[in-house]
Amino acid sequence: MMGKDTKVLLLVGGAQYHDQPEHRQILSEFIGAKFDLTMTDDLFGNYLPTWLVVRDKEVLKGYFEGESSLYTIKHLKAWLLPVLSWSAFIIMLWIVLLLISVLLRKQWMENEKLSYPIVRLPVAMTTEPSKFFKNKWM
Repeated sequence: MMGKDTKVLLLVGGAQYHDQPEHRQILSEFIGAKFDLTMTDDLFGNYLPTWLVVRDKEVLKGYFEGESSLYTIKHLKAWLLPVLSWSAFIIMLWIVLLLISVLLRKQWMENEKLSYPIVRLPVAMTTEPSKFFKNKWM
């Protein structure tokens, strides 16, 4: 099973690596659009920022087909900026989600008095253990 980090790495180089004329033909048949199959530019490459994806096809070939090492200067230079860009994006996303939860916590906890059902069982077990464990339904 692929992890989330593997899926992000596929996003980083998948569009450039899999951009082949035969894939354009399959895509054009699938969506019913006509592509000029003689064009030399990338199918999606014009729409993706250069700092967000790996563009070097030799580096991507080593990643997708294996039998190559990441620890070469060429590979490290190609992957450095995209990995840092995606890492910064994910960290900023976590920070934003954390700040939103901090901002909404007071409203949820004090004013709306949300009950968290998953917490009720451990609280009941620790506050009155004798009453809890004598209950035949528990």
